[in-house]
Amino acid sequence: IPNMIFLKKAEDLRFVLFNQAGENLLGFNRNDLIGKNDYDFFPKEQADFFTQKDRDVLNQKDIIDIAEEFIDTPTGKRILHTKKLPLLGENGQVEYLLGISEDITEQKEIQKRIQESIELYDRLTSTVPGALYDYVLHDDGRSQMVFISAKAFELFEVDPKEIMKDMNLIWNLFHPDDIERVQMESEFAVRNSDKFSTEARIITPTGKEKWIQITSRPNPIEKEGEPAIWSGFVIDITNRKQAEERIKTLLGEKEILLREVHHRIKNNMLTITSLLFLQTESLRDKAAISALNDAISRIQSMVVLYDKLYRSSEFNELSVVEYLSPLIDEIVNNFPNYQIVQIEKKIDNFVLSTSLLFPIGIIINEIITNAMKYAFKNRERGIIKVSAYKKESNVSISIEDDGVGLDEDKEKSEGFGLQLVSMLAKQIRGKVSM
Repeated sequence: IPNMIFLKKAEDLRFVLFNQAGENLLGFNRNDLIGKNDYDFFPKEQADFFTQKDRDVLNQKDIIDIAEEFIDTPTGKRILHTKKLPLLGENGQVEYLLGISEDITEQKEIQKRIQESIELYDRLTSTVPGALYDYVLHDDGRSQMVFISAKAFELFEVDPKEIMKDMNLIWNLFHPDDIERVQMESEFAVRNSDKFSTEARIITPTGKEKWIQITSRPNPIEKEGEPAIWSGFVIDITNRKQAEERIKTLLGEKEILLREVHHRIKNNMLTITSLLFLQTESLRDKAAISALNDAISRIQSMVVLYDKLYRSSEFNELSVVEYLSPLIDEIVNNFPNYQIVQIEKKIDNFVLSTSLLFPIGIIINEIITNAMKYAFKNRERGIIKVSAYKKESNVSISIEDDGVGLDEDKEKSEGFGLQLVSMLAKQIRGKVSM
């Protein structure tokens, strides 16, 4: 039994029994205590107080509950909560006095610290947005709100004094869709003695729906066995949440607009492609027809990009493999000899900004178009290999074919295609080597 239990004879108030907890508290062996009275161990002022309470019990023949009494011990002054009751004999007279004392020194220290915190909070909370609070979590699972600042009324529309009496007044305000999540997060933080932070909706007694943010953490436990005191704050984030919703709505509208823009650009490019194709049908000059076909191919490389952007959730960047792979297939399939050409692609999965992919797409279009036109003349089979990879901040793209190769005159020529490749490579700070 952790509490001190003692027994005194009614006639002289001398100790006749002491338990182990009493020995530990007073620092005496029970043999030294038996047969002695309070004046043998305690200062006269304390002994007078104890003795007077004993006589009150004997005279009233009833239990007396002493909420606080101070006692000197070898470990210092302690505070006890003591109950004294008379034990009657067969003749109805009091024969013994039984005492049970609980050491409440630590509890009083905690209450003192809490009171000091309350006084400090009272001075500070009037200038702090939101509500500050302290609650005690006992080992047996009981919890008690021991302090919550006055601003809690603005948040919850509940009197802070009532909240300190019953924490369920707060729990009952949580939105039905949020309460289970908040309870699970709170239990997890308690189990791990870790910071607790969450955002949730509450519905106030007047029916207002608010968003609140709760943050708390356990204070260090100074002495073993003390209950954990959690300190935290609650703020109203309704305006922020409403602003976030407005931004989300605007972003959604912007996304729809961008998709529509990309869709229309793609359709316009397809219209231009169709017009150019019709124009080639009316021409007889092979050089003019070739030039128009090259223009159509360049536009188609941009159509592929816009189509990918239209289907993508991102508008400022795109997966390289998702863009280049179908682009390469479309370029090759535009030529009548596409069936004899085997395409080997080794493209790593990384993203690039669309500002880079536009010129890269045109460069690849020019090089593959050139290979399809000239590399496999009079050949039954051909291979085009395309690889792309990213190493740190550098991107390398390689295009190879097993065709006849460039003759020196063509390599040194200033054709529009090669000029365009060089110009676009410089534009994106790239290098071209053949």
